[in-house]
Amino acid sequence: NGRKRNSESLLIGFFDKVQRGASGEDNEKVYNRMRELAENFVEAVDASGMFEPLPEEVEYQPWVEKFTDIVTGVVVTLNLTTVGRC
Repeated sequence: NGRKRNSESLLIGFFDKVQRGASGEDNEKVYNRMRELAENFVEAVDASGMFEPLPEEVEYQPWVEKFTDIVTGVVVTLNLTTVGRC
């Protein structure tokens, strides 16, 4: 049919720094902002037409990590299948 498909399973993280010793409320604000950014990204990927349509619900997990800096955010799990011409 002349169509080439490539499928990848991805984890994409959206994080921002939080102050050391930040309150739960401060972490929640950053988490909500990163979740909204992730939602906008997933919607843009879905609307791009470069991939098969994504399911109604996309899996994501809250994430707090201590690197040199402390970050809060979400990790989104996506299974993308490209749609293109050979």
